[in-house]
Amino acid sequence: MTLGAQTVQGEVGLQAMAALSARDMAGLKAFLAADAALEWPFAGPKGVTLQGVEAVMRGFGPLAMLETFVLTPTDIYELPEADTVVIEAHSRGTLADGRPDYVNKYVFVLTIVDGRLARWREYFNPIEGAKVFGPPKS
Repeated sequence: MTLGAQTVQGEVGLQAMAALSARDMAGLKAFLAADAALEWPFAGPKGVTLQGVEAVMRGFGPLAMLETFVLTPTDIYELPEADTVVIEAHSRGTLADGRPDYVNKYVFVLTIVDGRLARWREYFNPIEGAKVFGPPKS
């Protein structure tokens, strides 16, 4: 599958991924709906859900501990009738303290309504995340 958006939802999803990859938190925040939700179903025994723009932004805060971070989307599946975009991606980040690189694979299920991210559901390997960021906090 060629990576390229065909819908408004797909374009918003890819732009939000680019903002996160650049750690442009103001740019990412601009894509969020007022009642946005961030869900990490694989984080901890019950998963994690953060509700509201400020909570979602705090959820992404631990990325600041990485010296570098690159999030690379590899595939996009657009479901415009459901206001949904599924994006597969992988990441690599480095830490200044010499620990091994942070490497993970993801499936993002994004619900985009009226050009804004209403729900960001992120599936990832929680073991890899915990190695760098510690256990998830809700």
